[in-house]
Amino acid sequence: MDVQFRNLLVLLGNAINKADAPLTEPVDWGYILSSARFHKVLPLILEQAQKHPECISYRTYNEYLSQGTVSTVEQARKTALFLELYKAFIQAGVHPIVLKGIICRQLYGELCDHRSSGDEDILITFDDYEKVHKILTDAGYVGEYEGITCEQAKVLREVLYTKPDSPLRIELHFNAIGHENDWLTGMNDLFRAETVDSIEVLIDGIEITTLNHTEHFLFLICHALKHFAFCGLGIRQIVDILFYAKVYGHKLDKGYIISKLKELDVYYICSDFFHLGNRYLGFDFNLEAEPICLDELVDDIAESGIYGNKSSVRRTSSQIVSSAMSSRGKKQSRAKLLADTIFVDRRRLVNNYPELQEKPHLVLKAQYKRAVKYLKLKKERGANLTQEGIALSKKRIELFKKYELL
Repeated sequence: MDVQFRNLLVLLGNAINKADAPLTEPVDWGYILSSARFHKVLPLILEQAQKHPECISYRTYNEYLSQGTVSTVEQARKTALFLELYKAFIQAGVHPIVLKGIICRQLYGELCDHRSSGDEDILITFDDYEKVHKILTDAGYVGEYEGITCEQAKVLREVLYTKPDSPLRIELHFNAIGHENDWLTGMNDLFRAETVDSIEVLIDGIEITTLNHTEHFLFLICHALKHFAFCGLGIRQIVDILFYAKVYGHKLDKGYIISKLKELDVYYICSDFFHLGNRYLGFDFNLEAEPICLDELVDDIAESGIYGNKSSVRRTSSQIVSSAMSSRGKKQSRAKLLADTIFVDRRRLVNNYPELQEKPHLVLKAQYKRAVKYLKLKKERGANLTQEGIALSKKRIELFKKYELL
């Protein structure tokens, strides 16, 4: 495990747990600040870094400070915009279920705006789609797809809504996790808008509908593992899970959660999330299971960044890892690995081309578009893109096997 990433984890833990754990010398502030930005935790790290004179004197500190300040101010604005939008939902008689985002930010107390959100996620039934769509479009938001049908909504994970000159992005979910493979479908079935148990939480005087604490905690885990099983998992998602357990642990149905984690074959990796929190972030959870391969997990997180899709090699490897998860327990040849690097499973394609749900004959056309895009990237990136992608995927697949995910 890289000692400087460990220092980043210590600073992050100090910020959220109001602690003062020491760093390991010598400290590479350049690495820590750039990695904090990479993992979207820069404002939180700056809260602690400013206590260290050697960081303040670092040559590009002021640039990072400016970026962190802008992120915090912009997040406060996005939160205000979302609350105004949610008031419009309430007035129209709809109560979308809010996931992650603003709910997780409340865990951070006075540092809530230091925990940025790329978008706000809302989960709805298809029956509410027209109302929600109208509210969003009346407010000036534009959806990435037009005329979503009921059949498309059954498998489409989300629709992104953006507004010109607004930093707020809305991800409208018909499915909380998605149906890219059977493993994810099993997770998705736990969080159907029609059947979940919702609660109301008060945020700045507005009642927000969200999942009950047990379901929301389980959702945070499943959402994080979805990212882990594709490109990778960032440290901010781990912190959200740990912080949620710390704040709401007394309200969680632990027996139900453990049973579901075991059903989904994710109990061991989730246990290591908590070992990570105890060892490096200053949490103090009472754990029964021993660590499995904690430092390998931390290395993967360090290389991943917030969503794991920063590098073309990482994105290339995600196609292969995803295929492995789709065919769990089946041996894959090198030819199959190569094919999965270029072509994507139809169930994943639907999220980019929802019309495929009703027009399966267009799959070949969609595959062709993606193959051309990949070959163009390969030409720009160089001949090693495929080999590097396969090598990284094999490394990650071995980690998955240690956690009994494969």
